[in-house]
Amino acid sequence: MIYIDANIFLEVMLDQARSLECKELLTFLETARPCASTNLFHVFAIILVIQHKTQDVAKSKLCTEALYSFLGLTIYHPSLSTLLLAFDQQSQTNLDFDDCLILATMKELQTDSIVSFDAHFKKVKGIKLFSPKEALDFLKNPPKSLRTSSP
Repeated sequence: MIYIDANIFLEVMLDQARSLECKELLTFLETARPCASTNLFHVFAIILVIQHKTQDVAKSKLCTEALYSFLGLTIYHPSLSTLLLAFDQQSQTNLDFDDCLILATMKELQTDSIVSFDAHFKKVKGIKLFSPKEALDFLKNPPKSLRTSSP
C-alpha cells in the first residue's frame, strides 16, 4: 500500500506542470487492485482547493466521483485515535497538521511509502518518498517480497 498526497490529485485537476506524470499514476489506479490510499480529510482538502481556485462545483464533484471510483484507491476515514496520533506526530516532527495526519494514517495502514511533491517527507525517519513515476513503476513491479500468489 502506498499513500497518495492531495497534491498529486490536484496536479491533474488543476492541469499543473506535472499533471501528465500524475495522470499516468491515477489512470493505473482506475483499474488496479487496491494498492494505494488517501484519507477523507485530504479528499475534503482537494475539494476545497478546486473550488477556491476554479469556483467550479461541477469539477470538484467530478473529482470526488472519480476518487471513489478508482478500484486501486482506498479512502481511509480517520478515527479519533488517528487524529490524536496526528497531534503526537506534530509534536515530534514540527510538520503541519495535515502532513501529520498523513503520517498517522500511514501508520494506521502500516505503510511507509508516500507519493507527494512535498520534499519535507524526505526528512521523516522511516518514510519512503516517491514521485508519481517512481510510484507507478513500484506498483506495476512490486518487489517479490510484496507480491501475492493470488490473481
